[in-house]
Amino acid sequence: MDGAGKVTGVVRAEGRERMPFSVQMVDGHTRVVPGDAELLLAQGKLDARLFDVTQLAADGYDDAGRTDVPLIVTFKGKKAPSMTPFTGAGAKMGRALPAVNGKAMRSVKKRGTDF
Repeated sequence: MDGAGKVTGVVRAEGRERMPFSVQMVDGHTRVVPGDAELLLAQGKLDARLFDVTQLAADGYDDAGRTDVPLIVTFKGKKAPSMTPFTGAGAKMGRALPAVNGKAMRSVKKRGTDF
């Protein structure tokens, strides 16, 4: 983004060079959404705030501010699944969040495609 908050380009991760992205203005905020997230957003499986680059940058979640992405992952059912797929993709586990049947974790940005 430039100094005015306008998206001037998208750098795609390794293995995602051909992934299309949409840039959307919603209530004065810019969202940058990869094509493979569109359906998950529409189904309510992903939170649109994950793609709000205006707010993310303001909160220090830009590339200059962090090397990881803090997440809350929720699970269906009574028992959490194995964490191996998450840790195998480089995520660092945080505390259990029983109120939402979930877990806090941090995904390493450089391994976002793996995650």
